[in-house]
Amino acid sequence: MRFFAVALCAVLLAACSGGGGSGSGGTTTAALVNSFGEPVSNDFGGNDSAAAGADGTAGDGAPIPNAAVTVRDSTGKTVTGTTNKDGYYQLVVTGFTAPMIASVVRSDGTVWYSPSIAPVAARKFVTINLNALTDKVAADVAKASGATGGAAGLTTTMVNTTALQKAKTDLVTQLNAKIVAAGLDPKTFDPVTTPFKAVTTDSYDKLLESVVAVKDPATGETVVTATTTAETKPALQLAKDFLASYDASRAVALTAAPQDDALHDDCYLDNGWTKALARARYTAAPGMIAGPINDVWVGSEANKYLIGSTRSNISVLSDTVVDNADLTNRRLIKVQYQVNYTDGTTENNATATLISGSSYGATLADGSVCTTPTVSKTLRHFGNREIVRVGFNAYNYANVSAPLSASVPYYSSTSYTNAVGFKVRDPGKVATYAIVKGAGLPTNGALLLSPSVMRDDAAFGNIRGKYVDWGDGTSFKWCRDATGKIADAASAACLTYGASGSELNKSAATAEAADVSFATLNLTKGSQYTFDIYKGNGWKTVGGYKNDTPIASYSRTLNNLPYSAAAVMSAVQNQNQTPWTTNLADGVLPAALRNNSAISFTVTTGNIGAIPLPDATKLGWSGIYLYREGKISAGQTSTWPMSQQEYDVFPANGATTINISAPAPSSVLAVPTYGSLGFELTNRNGNYLNLTGALN
Repeated sequence: MRFFAVALCAVLLAACSGGGGSGSGGTTTAALVNSFGEPVSNDFGGNDSAAAGADGTAGDGAPIPNAAVTVRDSTGKTVTGTTNKDGYYQLVVTGFTAPMIASVVRSDGTVWYSPSIAPVAARKFVTINLNALTDKVAADVAKASGATGGAAGLTTTMVNTTALQKAKTDLVTQLNAKIVAAGLDPKTFDPVTTPFKAVTTDSYDKLLESVVAVKDPATGETVVTATTTAETKPALQLAKDFLASYDASRAVALTAAPQDDALHDDCYLDNGWTKALARARYTAAPGMIAGPINDVWVGSEANKYLIGSTRSNISVLSDTVVDNADLTNRRLIKVQYQVNYTDGTTENNATATLISGSSYGATLADGSVCTTPTVSKTLRHFGNREIVRVGFNAYNYANVSAPLSASVPYYSSTSYTNAVGFKVRDPGKVATYAIVKGAGLPTNGALLLSPSVMRDDAAFGNIRGKYVDWGDGTSFKWCRDATGKIADAASAACLTYGASGSELNKSAATAEAADVSFATLNLTKGSQYTFDIYKGNGWKTVGGYKNDTPIASYSRTLNNLPYSAAAVMSAVQNQNQTPWTTNLADGVLPAALRNNSAISFTVTTGNIGAIPLPDATKLGWSGIYLYREGKISAGQTSTWPMSQQEYDVFPANGATTINISAPAPSSVLAVPTYGSLGFELTNRNGNYLNLTGALN
């Protein structure tokens, strides 16, 4: 319960001039009362016999105190003031001409508007309330005149009796049941002119507490819903409080269960990840894995870098309310923020969609309706609702073609690669392929095939890309042509030439030459790409995708290109001449990989975080991996099918000495043919530096 002492005005004192008697020649100014019929001091308007006032209450189920209020009239006159602690204001509008528009600025920066056509009269007050309902009315009046941007686009020339009455009638019709329940009469209730006080006993205040109303900062539109499942507090404060709880979930050491499970809605869907999928992957033991570990819940080995991270520079991108079919509602708040990691790296412009209310009716990646909706005013992660993960990564590779040891530092590499990775990941296995179109790709786009399909579909035979242990969620692979190049989608024969890789890249023997070669791809920041996601069998025949309908389509902007290889390698070498070495003698690691043996060793690195990058960001650990692949049968004469197995280590922030104890691969990998020790670093914003040693 909220209790507010309301003391709107002082006792009226008659103002007289002269001697005060009837024969003294004095004049008496008529008594002035506000919208509540309460006396106002004759000081109001300077005791002017023509003094006129505008007043009202600014509130959203609670007062909007100490807030700036402005009233402007049809001639351009304006007057400003401030609400008191109870959200009440009164302003002198002597000489103003209707129509008028009032506005108030809330503490979160949101502005509520209110239109009035009431004439200004001497010694009287015009009531102009300010809240989400009046803003909805103002927005609808503006929209009737063709204006966009919500109530902020309203001008006094747009305010007329017909448009204003229709906007009010539409709102009262929508909220009729709530208006009655609050103790108001829909026939007489007027959101602009019905006086009210922001106290719990006031009927209008009860109405405001029984509805959800938000102004979407992305469009300026105000949305009002008559249900109360969702939280009504300002979006920015809700987002800040929620992300503070999220920070708290990452402030402690890893535990045996997801620490932020309760912060995610049970119908969560983000880049194809559901809560059930994330929980299952979370429990997977680190070590020999196929495919990427998820980055949804803290607790897995791969997510150690998240511990201690915090979020700052929080802003609200959009704030909307949606009514559900079961008469509940949901409030969706999209936020943007910066993630600060303890190793000094930052992720810029991270976004999240948060939900308050009910997730009833939400669909999952396979199109099914979620059967476990969460119903709570408490904010939760709802996810971006995309059925797969789509995007780009930018890579700089430095490749060593020699046995690794303390005497062979990586910068004697014989090849360098600059690459942009086109990432389509499908942890829920809802898609079979994608068609990607944009700069640098063939005329009709290129076909990316799901590794799960390459692994499981009998039609995909023992050809390029047939790894028997592809992991669900691994990035889709380009279908190739007879020469091994990325095939045009219209002529792609995936079942003939197979599929591999997910990058556009160029390699050379020197870093400088790699930069020159990569430039020929004509990839530029800001380029737009479309990713059409398919579930059918169109990939099995040349041009077959034309007979399939995409189940989703996403547009993405290429925001990151690889760094200049020459600049990065120069920075690395100048910072530390031996950024990583092992304690193994020559040939020991290659022998272990060739013999399918377990192996333990220590890696010593330089000061990774101190490497100066061209964009002034910092590098942090993405991971160290020991990779091997080979044939699945000792008697196998063909290259394919193959097995690929990887052991991953995720160094703690700032670690420079890392102990690695890699087990032997499973028996699926019978004859190893290739192995490498790789060190992957990232700036957390889509750029990766990959230092790889090939061990043939």
